[in-house]
Amino acid sequence: MPGTTETTRIGPDGVTTTTTTEAPGLPQHHGNNAMPPEAAFFLGMIAGAIIYWLVQRGNRAKAAHRAAELALKAAPAPEAARIESEVSALARRTATLERIVTDRSARVADEIDALR
Repeated sequence: MPGTTETTRIGPDGVTTTTTTEAPGLPQHHGNNAMPPEAAFFLGMIAGAIIYWLVQRGNRAKAAHRAAELALKAAPAPEAARIESEVSALARRTATLERIVTDRSARVADEIDALR
């Protein structure tokens, strides 16, 4: 068994004695495949720290996403005003182009009729 030492001695009278002693400072295992409690505690602490880090990372990502959504919701007012002004400017340009096209067509039609 690990951590123990057996010593067999034959005395001067010919009697054999066996002494079992435990080596100091060696860990006591509770079975062949058992993990020492210190190692289990250490691995538990590492696993807990990793889980804590993952949860905090997820919470930070959620907070950043919420902040971005709030920024987008707050931003459309000036953006909407800019888009509205562009649409009205495009509507004026389209009206001008339609007037030019229709006036020119009417004028060309009048000139053709005048030539007949």
